[in-house]
Amino acid sequence: MTDKLTIRKLTETECLRLMGFNDEEIKRLKEAKDDKGKALFSRSALYQFAGNSVVVDCYTAITNEIIKDMERDESGRPRKNTLEAWL
Repeated sequence: MTDKLTIRKLTETECLRLMGFNDEEIKRLKEAKDDKGKALFSRSALYQFAGNSVVVDCYTAITNEIIKDMERDESGRPRKNTLEAWL
């Protein structure tokens, strides 16, 4: 007897949440209608929004680390000609 594994696909809501969208934003996207009352965004479009987005908190953290690394030399002192060196 073989055990069957079930793979569950993430819902568009779960994908959007993982990418940093809050529930209010997701609700507005799902409830958006055109002039004729038809849904403005399909489920596929919502998956695309999630796939084409960047998590702002992650982007900010990575950028801050890059800036910190660029502004200090190996000994931890401010590099020449950086903003921190002038303070």
